[in-house]
Amino acid sequence: MIRVFTPLNFALAGLAALATLAGVLLIPADRQVPVRWGLDGSVTATAPKLLGLLQMPVAIAVVWLLFWAIGRYGNAERDAVRARTLSIALPILMGVMAAVQVLIVVSGR
Repeated sequence: MIRVFTPLNFALAGLAALATLAGVLLIPADRQVPVRWGLDGSVTATAPKLLGLLQMPVAIAVVWLLFWAIGRYGNAERDAVRARTLSIALPILMGVMAAVQVLIVVSGR
């Protein structure tokens, strides 16, 4: 079984939620926040504050839903290997998305 609802996953989602809240409170309303960076680290796209801050929480929710659906409705014959792989991949994806959210808030300020 895929471990979707683990303390680590909740901690990473909480980190992204705290970063989002900090961005809402600290970034001025008329400011554009970066949402995409080039390989050299330069900002290549910006978005309005609220749209830019909401993209990662929505992405985290979609990823959780996809992983839960795969665990619930996936092929039972491949369960052991699939569950182990996906249980490792989910915190990595969430960690990357939480880090991007923190980067958006820090860069937007």
